[in-house]
Amino acid sequence: MIGFIGELKQNPKKSMDSLGVYVAKNPRSPVAEAFRSLRTNLEYSSVDKPLQAIVITSSGESEGKSTVATNLAIVEAQSGKKTVIIDADMRRPKVHIHFNKPNRMGLSDVVTGKMSIDDVLKTYDQIDNLYIITCGTIPPNPAELLGSERMSQTLQELRKRFDMIIIDSAPMVVSDAQILSSKVDGVVYVIIPGQTRALTAKRPLEELERIGSKVMGVVANKIPRNRDYYYGGYNYYSPYNNHYSYSNESTAPNSEVEPEPKQSATFSSGFEKYQVKDLGKQK
Repeated sequence: MIGFIGELKQNPKKSMDSLGVYVAKNPRSPVAEAFRSLRTNLEYSSVDKPLQAIVITSSGESEGKSTVATNLAIVEAQSGKKTVIIDADMRRPKVHIHFNKPNRMGLSDVVTGKMSIDDVLKTYDQIDNLYIITCGTIPPNPAELLGSERMSQTLQELRKRFDMIIIDSAPMVVSDAQILSSKVDGVVYVIIPGQTRALTAKRPLEELERIGSKVMGVVANKIPRNRDYYYGGYNYYSPYNNHYSYSNESTAPNSEVEPEPKQSATFSSGFEKYQVKDLGKQK
């Protein structure tokens, strides 16, 4: 595990604020601290070769990968790095929604040669050093576009201009993240303890390792707030204090199907082997 992120709650008094910019709106919150801890863990996970480009993905839909990507981009920019967040989920793009930006043109238009990087680059007024490239026109062939030589050239150009490149990719139910993983320095994999099934989570990680991708680690997202603990006045989500269990069956509420006995799920990454124990349904 490389990060534990608490469950985000929408402020009823600020209903227009997106959870994707939560750390910008709540810089002193426990969740913001958790994202800064994730940023630090990523930095230390690749000391010999500093990370410059990473892909954020997940095993399936609705696991919060886009929220993790956008908030991580914000804390990277806050640390002084010139950062760009790219929406490469050309199936269900979300980055433009989180930042309240138009999506008429973006990454797909650059890769197809219709626009230049400067044509699609956007800023976020509340955070210095942060730049945004939305998805743009949704293509009929996302995988082919992301695997193209022009996509590689686009990333090479961005490496010359930015200190950190964070790419929000489609979940690994499609091949997009695998394709992008060969073009970046590492992959961050998002799960939800108690919701993501062990087998569903494990197979994509094994596939990434099989093709030689560097998995930086797993981020446990949407940790319920009653699962945290306090240290020095701050709220942290600890792998040592809390143990979560994966169930082999769906943990949908009111399910009539009895779950299989809880089991441990072993995950491995490019820099260490680690075991996630007791990652099951939380109440």
